[in-house]
Amino acid sequence: MQASVAHAGGDLNIALQGVDSVLFSFGNANKVNLTSTSFGWVQGDSDFAVWAYTGLSATAPLANLTYSNLTSNGWTLVGNYNGGSSTGTKTFANSIYSSYWLVGVYNGTGSGAIDGGNDYFKLYSVNGSSCASGQAGCGGGSGQVPEPGTLLLLGVGLLGLMRMSRKLAMSRMAI
Repeated sequence: MQASVAHAGGDLNIALQGVDSVLFSFGNANKVNLTSTSFGWVQGDSDFAVWAYTGLSATAPLANLTYSNLTSNGWTLVGNYNGGSSTGTKTFANSIYSSYWLVGVYNGTGSGAIDGGNDYFKLYSVNGSSCASGQAGCGGGSGQVPEPGTLLLLGVGLLGLMRMSRKLAMSRMAI
């Protein structure tokens, strides 16, 4: 799976003139695990941050939020990365599947040896994999209980209770 950023000239210019980020939305039913991004142009440095929405809301809230309070509003910081001064693919291994991803200039949150200044790059694409139906770690689930197994377990439990009840009644009669 690859998503490209379409903007004037094909790349999205991201620079630390404030802190810019791009929200990738893959739709509520589509969970994606992003594992890398590609920069088409870099000037100076390209430190970047990656966030995934892991909250309970159907849509990822961003209105009136700052980077410092994203985690208390359902966002998980995947990591802060030193992108270096070269173009190309920047990998960030993780096991999170989400419908919403935020990729942008390093913004000062979290820890690590990232310098947080002079970060200029053009985000060319993001790469990852989509969640296969029933794949572990993708969240969700059918919410259904398997009826035959449940009924069998209930039946065995009732037979066990009846047997214990008879033994208890017989032991009382013997006394």
